[in-house]
Amino acid sequence: LIGVFRYSTINYQEIILRLVGLSTFISSLTLPILLYSKSTNLENFKIKYLKPLLFLSIPNLIYCFFELIYRFTRNGTLYSFLVEAKDLIFVPKRTTQVVGSISGLFPEHGLFAPFLLLILGLSFLLIKKQTSLFLITILWILISFFHSSGLFIASIGLSIVIFLFLNLIKFISNLSIAKRSLKIFIKFTIISIILILIGQYTHSFLFNRFSTLLKNIDPSIFALFDKSLTYKLLPYFVFLNNSFVDLFIGSGLGNFSKLVISRLDYLPDFLLSNVYFMQNLSKERFSLNSTLLCAIMEYGLILWFFVIFLIRKNIRIFNPIMLFVDYSNILNYKYNLNEIISILFFMASFLTILGPVPLTYPFPFISLSLMIILFEGKKNNV
Repeated sequence: LIGVFRYSTINYQEIILRLVGLSTFISSLTLPILLYSKSTNLENFKIKYLKPLLFLSIPNLIYCFFELIYRFTRNGTLYSFLVEAKDLIFVPKRTTQVVGSISGLFPEHGLFAPFLLLILGLSFLLIKKQTSLFLITILWILISFFHSSGLFIASIGLSIVIFLFLNLIKFISNLSIAKRSLKIFIKFTIISIILILIGQYTHSFLFNRFSTLLKNIDPSIFALFDKSLTYKLLPYFVFLNNSFVDLFIGSGLGNFSKLVISRLDYLPDFLLSNVYFMQNLSKERFSLNSTLLCAIMEYGLILWFFVIFLIRKNIRIFNPIMLFVDYSNILNYKYNLNEIISILFFMASFLTILGPVPLTYPFPFISLSLMIILFEGKKNNV
């Protein structure tokens, strides 16, 4: 309704896609937790529900293996076979097929990242020499070294950074001397700001000199190095230039493209001259290059708070705040090394929603659910 009132149009296809995406989020998050609640313990849950997921990944693993062979041999016949397999069966009606960057049975390597990170989390969680899964887990770990996508690397890096940042906060909060230092730092910052404000009048020459240097730092220089990445940051630019009212009520389902067009006057010039941006502007349809931000901007924070409230009410162990508290405590919960690595990969898979992951992909939310289950299992010693 918000979209109808604001833009006087209804895009049924986009609305249906968003509703499917919302149902995917809810079902992917809640189903593993419900299955876990019906299991006698965590080990039973792993055997009964997680092992089959790795077995189901075998077709992707085989395709990745052939991709790896092509990558080193550049065999034309093998390339044609791999492209035809995607064209006819797995990813039909696509203008170009990506082969060789280790993308499995997915349209391209970036879209493969959430799935691969989930599988790596499962592989480290279930790896045991005596089991039938051992070869599968080892092959997936080896294959991952040859996967090429920025989202894959960035998500792993961000999961590690978040872990270190949370532990840094915890470390500082436990130090009495650090608290005093923090107070001194805050006072020093306030005094510095006051001095800068006064300095524009008492030392106008120096103030103008440095302010001129800062003003001449052109962010468009960075855009010249990677036009594709610049375009992928579009949701972040729109989000930062959105109003508080729109942030809470949203732009309406399926109206991200119209929201972008309505904010054109607020977007940086280097983005407006971006070739990918202009191509999409001519079609008046923009890619959802950040699943999380686009969902927030379309649904609005009020609706998302309501959805999370309903899930929290019906799924006791679902607690977004405690998730990050538990994540910062993985070293204190006495996990073994494989379990720690597994949780890092699950977090990385979940964090891919900051990038261009399709709304209907369940992998980030399954990873989120599995993290919650692992934390709950460890706290209950099961």
